[in-house]
Amino acid sequence: MTLRIVRDVAFASLVGFSLVAACGGNDEGSSKSGTGGASTGGSGTGASAGDAATTGGAAGIGGAAGTGGVAGAGGSATGGTGTGGTGTGGTGTGGATGNCGLCPGGAPVCDPATNLCVDCVSDADCSGNGVCNPATKQCVECNADKDCPTGQKCSPAHQCNNSCGAGGGNCGGGNPVCDNGVCVGCTSDTNCTNTGQPFCGATKTCVACKTSTDCKQAGNPACTPTGQCVQCTSDANCTNGQKCNTATHDCVQCLSSANCPTGQSCSPGGECNPSCKSNTDCQNGGRPVCNLTAGICVECVASTDCKDPQNPVCIASTGRCEECLADTDCKDAQKPHCLPGSFQCDECSSNAHCPTGQVCFDGECQGG
Repeated sequence: MTLRIVRDVAFASLVGFSLVAACGGNDEGSSKSGTGGASTGGSGTGASAGDAATTGGAAGIGGAAGTGGVAGAGGSATGGTGTGGTGTGGTGTGGATGNCGLCPGGAPVCDPATNLCVDCVSDADCSGNGVCNPATKQCVECNADKDCPTGQKCSPAHQCNNSCGAGGGNCGGGNPVCDNGVCVGCTSDTNCTNTGQPFCGATKTCVACKTSTDCKQAGNPACTPTGQCVQCTSDANCTNGQKCNTATHDCVQCLSSANCPTGQSCSPGGECNPSCKSNTDCQNGGRPVCNLTAGICVECVASTDCKDPQNPVCIASTGRCEECLADTDCKDAQKPHCLPGSFQCDECSSNAHCPTGQVCFDGECQGG
């Protein structure tokens, strides 16, 4: 089965920021010292230290440690010294690199562990589109045999393939080899006869490369862990100060607005463009509305901005006009359920919507 590509990655992220960006805001905790007594600072992102103690009062107590600050910088501060004592400021814990902001369609979920925009962090993010692979943070057909229809098993490539016995009688097509009871693409390089995919990868599928030395095509010198030759897997593969968008494996001008000169923001395509202050700054590129908080031109900030009857609902978290946000937005009786990750109406968004013995994958009931 082939996963549905549910988003246009090129039309993607907001809040500054492209496909890989920092989750969360930067609300700061604050503290005030009381007259003649200690005060306690509130927790926040990069909390600031307490004010100096008042004359004759006890020391002001600095704010508690904040959770990671934006763009990977946790706040740290030391309380001021006052007559009567010294306040001690809290130290914030630095956030991971990246800028989630409003995540794009191709990677709509912000991973709190890394502050990166990903496909999923839990199975709930893959409703109607399989389950979440915790290693790759991508929606896949299966993580275990129980995720597959009757008669199929979960392969190392996280695909539901036919189960097989010693003779491998059920195997064929793109999965001709029986391996540990499941049909797979290969168990050795000799099974891979396609010149474009001559190697047997770790997931028992034929792939283009095992290491970057296998990538001979100009412009695609790097090998991904899944065996694809791409433009980049790190900034080291990019030139002229460009950054590697590890979600798309493309070299781009920016990953976040921090990579852009003052007065510019990182566009969904990874380019530094002038920031917007009103809708009049957003007259090009099909994004006519200025998200004033982010300073980025988007499709919409409210459903009233969505003029296409096929995509009448504004998804505030992405700034895009989509088909649905809830089942009530789906008017076609054949497609009554809204898929959370793709915001499209389809046959099912969970196994409960399918007949017994079938599973919901890519919005359709399959198997049985």
